[in-house]
Amino acid sequence: MALSDFFRINFPNAIARDPEIRWYAFNREYMPLGWHKKDHSVFNPTKLEEIRKIGSNYNSLTEKHLLVLADGPNSTDRDEHGKITRIWFYSDGSNPNIDSKNYEPYIKKIKKLGKLEVNRIAE
Repeated sequence: MALSDFFRINFPNAIARDPEIRWYAFNREYMPLGWHKKDHSVFNPTKLEEIRKIGSNYNSLTEKHLLVLADGPNSTDRDEHGKITRIWFYSDGSNPNIDSKNYEPYIKKIKKLGKLEVNRIAE
């Protein structure tokens, strides 16, 4: 199902990491920001080479930082070693596009992300 509004298409719903600790933001369809269709023939987030195209390694993105950005304790995924692999910034109950009172907490999270600097890694 295609997304239908600017917020759901272009604002980050969450971030996920690959095994090389590159992070990428995705929208409500689990697709890179700006994509309005769930078309995994074009982008497949399970393929490392796809994430390398859009992912970045950020300095100071620690577990503590990730937990502050997550919507709550149930808004994280972890790998078999207990490392966070994905966090969601909001859920259906805290979606800023549904209730405007949720915009302020969401924008605070985006501001924190905006200050992160990319750690240049060898390609």
